[in-house]
Amino acid sequence: MGLVLQYMSIGVMCDLTPAFRLGERYHRRAVAVALPTGHPIALGFAHTGVAVHALSLGETQRTLDLCGAAAAAFREAGHIRGLGMALLLTAWTHQFRGDFTQAVQWAAHLVRLGEESSDRQILVWGLGVRGMLRQRTGLLDDAVADLEAAMELAKAMPDYAGLAQSAGVLGSCYLRRREVRRALEVLDEGTRVIAERGLRGMSVVWAPLVLAEAHILMLDEADGERRAT
Repeated sequence: MGLVLQYMSIGVMCDLTPAFRLGERYHRRAVAVALPTGHPIALGFAHTGVAVHALSLGETQRTLDLCGAAAAAFREAGHIRGLGMALLLTAWTHQFRGDFTQAVQWAAHLVRLGEESSDRQILVWGLGVRGMLRQRTGLLDDAVADLEAAMELAKAMPDYAGLAQSAGVLGSCYLRRREVRRALEVLDEGTRVIAERGLRGMSVVWAPLVLAEAHILMLDEADGERRAT
């Protein structure tokens, strides 16, 4: 199991670098180690790693097939956190395909899994991704409810990356509702966590980007008021 996780982790890091050829090599090693064992958790992690690799290459149908295989393996083993990862990746993949209806449905499955298992990390994942999807489809009130709940759960755990990501998307929701002050409050909190914890990566990029947008909006409004007077 340890070797599977090691190969999978290195492969995912290569995919994010990106160094796809090297990543594929490590994912193949993870699968090669997992298959002979027949252990469902090892197979689940190996399939999840290859799914991340496939999504990095834009192979969305292959990604969904691998997520299904990973979910089945984790479900067989009763590995709730692994199953949550597979459902999260499934929701993201449908979003990348532009199928927001399916993406929201899978996010809802993830939220339900978190609620039924009382796993707060899974619930943060589910609420966060569903909130983001709702924000992108214009359901701002529903998105705000999801993201506020995700932030509170992330603070309590704590899950600093989840908090920062939720803060960024929530700030975007407030801006779209023209609630600039509320946006600034939550975005300041998100960027402060990023700075204090040295967070990096795509998952936390929302907060600083939306904070910049908020300040630009404030400058535009101030300039408009000056012209009006």
